[in-house]
Amino acid sequence: MEPKEGKMGDFIGSDVADGAGVDGSRDINPVYGGDNSYPHGECTWGAKALAPWAGNYWGNGGEWANSARAAGFKVDQTPEVGAIASWDDGGYGHVAVVTAVKGNQIQVKESNYNGNRFIGNHRGGFFDPRYSQGKVSYIHPK
Repeated sequence: MEPKEGKMGDFIGSDVADGAGVDGSRDINPVYGGDNSYPHGECTWGAKALAPWAGNYWGNGGEWANSARAAGFKVDQTPEVGAIASWDDGGYGHVAVVTAVKGNQIQVKESNYNGNRFIGNHRGGFFDPRYSQGKVSYIHPK
């Protein structure tokens, strides 16, 4: 997996911990209300609020990559700020929105991580997504 390199700007938002050497970051804020078919507090609800371009009724987090591909979105293994990370752990899976990329590590905003049923940077820093919750795919906006 090769991250998509490139600086997204000089701003490193308060949601990005340890900004040294960051390839790209962006402050991504949720859009509440509107067209969101997912149950409040679930990871899918959080991802849709953070990435309103995502589809409704894409299923559980682990199903999002296939649903997005079927809807014509680019899906690959390259992390990019603003993309949705979708993990297929063999169960329900998980989704989160990438807010920063640093080499092979990312930071995300997400909901329902460790029981936190609200949107935030619950992991607190960079992590290697390849070793978390199964295989990861990235859904890119059109």
